[in-house]
Amino acid sequence: MKIGFIITNYEKTIFPDIANSLSSLGHRVVIFTDHKNIPNVKKLIYFKKNEIEFFLINNKKHHPVLALFDKLFKIFSKTGERRFFTLLYSIYKFIKKNKDCDFFIAEWDWTAFMVSIVNLFIRFKLIVGVHELNNLKISVDYPGRENKYWLYKIKQWVYKRAYLIRVNSYVTEKFLKESGCNPEKIRVIPLHIPNWMLTNKNENLIEFRCRNREEIFNKYKIEKNHKLLITMCNLKPVKGLDLAILALPYILKNNPNITLMICGDDRMIKRLGSYKNYLENLAQKMNIKQHIIFTGFISIEEVKKYLAAADIHLAPSIIDTFNYAVVEAALVGTFSLVSSNVGSAYWVKEAKLCEIISESTPKVWANAVLKHLSENKQIDIIECSKYLYNKLQPNKIAEDILIAIRGNNLNVFR
Repeated sequence: MKIGFIITNYEKTIFPDIANSLSSLGHRVVIFTDHKNIPNVKKLIYFKKNEIEFFLINNKKHHPVLALFDKLFKIFSKTGERRFFTLLYSIYKFIKKNKDCDFFIAEWDWTAFMVSIVNLFIRFKLIVGVHELNNLKISVDYPGRENKYWLYKIKQWVYKRAYLIRVNSYVTEKFLKESGCNPEKIRVIPLHIPNWMLTNKNENLIEFRCRNREEIFNKYKIEKNHKLLITMCNLKPVKGLDLAILALPYILKNNPNITLMICGDDRMIKRLGSYKNYLENLAQKMNIKQHIIFTGFISIEEVKKYLAAADIHLAPSIIDTFNYAVVEAALVGTFSLVSSNVGSAYWVKEAKLCEIISESTPKVWANAVLKHLSENKQIDIIECSKYLYNKLQPNKIAEDILIAIRGNNLNVFR
């Protein structure tokens, strides 16, 4: 098969692994993307690398004829999309050059919208990757959630035009169905484990955990007899971090030797301001601020070290379509407690490295933490981590994508 990928900022996404896997399985892969080293946007620049064909434009410049239309779209749509018409025209040229593709995969909503417009003029099979639920009609709400009706209508139009909708979890599937999407088109195919999540092949996992626990405890001056709870995400309300703080007093009543480490970059939330300040004020009011450490941004290379140092990773998200931190915690042998709306939990629970908490109340979460800390049950974290990797390694996910495509009947979707 010939497979077309349409992904902006391709190199900084997780999708190169899937493109490489599809290529290694014997398929021809062509990719449209943008890159800083490409001189202009007037024409597509072609090159081939590792059997994958690329068609590129510059990642910042506007097409000179379309620059005004780009700026007007940004002003009137209020979406922050800077180069709508430049990208739309370039995607049209890419698809026209490669219209013999068996199908095109468009990741993210704006990209899929542009590809769907092109699909009005050139017939092809479109697969849309859905990874977020903003602007959809669903039963979950939280501060800062985007909820524009016209964008909801656009998303529904895109989903109607799609041949197949690949969602990254059963959580995404549930809410996509709730929003009115045709369930017959939806296929649940999880995200894969990228290479940067893995520890060195020659690294002993137990030694890795001990070494990094000592390093992190020393760096933040944590008492050696303390149990470390950790969260790893951007600081925003959808992640439910206030629940972790609200649960902490109940935990401390039973075990005062607890430190909660909140890792991640702060976010400014509309009508709320700095979410970090909000959480700090909440901790101050509850007189537990001395038990909480805010680390700020953690680089992608350091994440696994922090997760390995912890006793429990917490993911109390209000809604999280996937959540890679739960997966990465499992890969380094750290158990997670997660809300029922965390997408990756299904596969991590299969690997025996997480528990799903269905209630979002502080006492329930506190009891779950205390129960896990008191348990003497031993699991083979090395084997559990291997099991998870085998489930989510790139070649397996690429094969799942192909199975989903081959299992479809085009007449159902047109």
